[in-house]
Amino acid sequence: MDQHATISVRTYERLWAAINVVIRETNVYVNYFARDGSKHCHTSYHESGQRHAKTENGFVRWTGGPSGCWVPMKQFRTAPAKVDDREQVSTVGWQVSEIAFVLPLVPNPSEMVVDASNFSDASILALEVSIVGPSAGARPEITGFPVLQRYRMHDKIIVEIEAFLLTE
Repeated sequence: MDQHATISVRTYERLWAAINVVIRETNVYVNYFARDGSKHCHTSYHESGQRHAKTENGFVRWTGGPSGCWVPMKQFRTAPAKVDDREQVSTVGWQVSEIAFVLPLVPNPSEMVVDASNFSDASILALEVSIVGPSAGARPEITGFPVLQRYRMHDKIIVEIEAFLLTE
């Protein structure tokens, strides 16, 4: 059975849907929402170790691969069941002042709520989704910015969602 978690953000007494994370067997899906609440795009990390991003029109394309040409954004990493420490699935963030304009209202209860009501409008609230293995400890920061809160999902693999705040 799939594990689902909706992560939301609270600003000024309103609750906004940020991402939805799904574990299916040893596959991880991070779904991003459009303003109207529909699924905008997703990042997947599959049992094979392939990680990719897709929109409704297909793969996100980039020039960051070895060829330097526009190609689908696919990367090959450690298979989720073999991760010993930590493998990033996805990171996404929003300027706090823009959250109410880009995210939809939450339709259902959330597994994790990040309260951004007291954050500076100029700061960036970010969420990082990772597959964590037995050697992964709780980290106090991500790239020098403090982890505010974390949520773990357990199935055949463990997925951790961390909220962190980027400030000047």
